[in-house]
Amino acid sequence: MPNYLGNSNTPLAPPLNPATIIEKLMNRGDDKVGRNDPCPCGSGKKYKKCCGREEAVDLQQVIDTELDGIMTGFAEEGLEPKEFHQLTQRFAGWQSALSKVFDQATIDALAFEAFVFHDRSDIWRNYITRKMKTQKRQRVLDVLALWEEPFYLLAEVQEVGNGILQIRDKVTGDVHQITNMGDAKPGE
Repeated sequence: MPNYLGNSNTPLAPPLNPATIIEKLMNRGDDKVGRNDPCPCGSGKKYKKCCGREEAVDLQQVIDTELDGIMTGFAEEGLEPKEFHQLTQRFAGWQSALSKVFDQATIDALAFEAFVFHDRSDIWRNYITRKMKTQKRQRVLDVLALWEEPFYLLAEVQEVGNGILQIRDKVTGDVHQITNMGDAKPGE
């Protein structure tokens, strides 16, 4: 399962609640496209007359691809030139202040997330709102609705399995599940 977060080293979206992912999004029972359903490629044809000629399409794969495209699109269209300039200034300032503690990729990821999800969360919300207006697939809309409210948490990995991390918020004690974006191990 893709991580919905773009680059596997840099999360670009908030962690998603396990109940929301598992119950609301995954257990709908509509993961396969029926032969007479509209083709998920967006052609407007019936699936059996379009992509269904080749092989069965996993609807979750289509949704993952759409969400990945939305994440990638933020880098290309989410920031106006003025905002991009502010972000590059932040990168430089944080690099100079934190280079003895973290590597450049980590500093850039932290600076980006602080800017987009905390200081200027309006940028992220506006982008997600624009994307929601162009989406037709309800499951994509459900995920985007969750992404409208990003949040930070300081967490420890409790369990790792099937591409999912179970993490415990060190401040509130709440348990969340998020996509495993690397080689995380319990206790980290």
